[in-house]
Amino acid sequence: YRALIVSEFQSPEVYENEEGDNILKSQGFTLDGEPFQREWVAYGFVYLASFFGVCLWLTGLGLYFFRHSNASGSRSPGDAQEEVELKEREENREEVNISFTPVTLTFKDICYDVESSTGGDTIRLLNNVNGIFEAGRMCALMG
Repeated sequence: YRALIVSEFQSPEVYENEEGDNILKSQGFTLDGEPFQREWVAYGFVYLASFFGVCLWLTGLGLYFFRHSNASGSRSPGDAQEEVELKEREENREEVNISFTPVTLTFKDICYDVESSTGGDTIRLLNNVNGIFEAGRMCALMG
């Protein structure tokens, strides 16, 4: 916080002569009666980098010691129970067979016109479009 304040009020483009120093003094940004100088900007970056390093280190420790599954790959007793329940559900599941005939759909020279909302003109959205939708293939229409 102090680094930002000092950077702002020590800027020669914004404040001339002693004006920035006077503002810093009036707001209590002084050390031994003198306003903080530009080295506080560097102190701010050092603090920021060290704070980031400490947070990164603590996050690493937390992930190492408090992960949800252990590194050996062994299962907890709850996992075995869930696996049994999953097998029971799969055994009780009824299979549904829906018969259908695969179809390939083709189209040629499709045109689509709409009326303009700003006037009586018509706008052609599709102009002689050709295409094919093959059976067993996924197709997405966008636009």
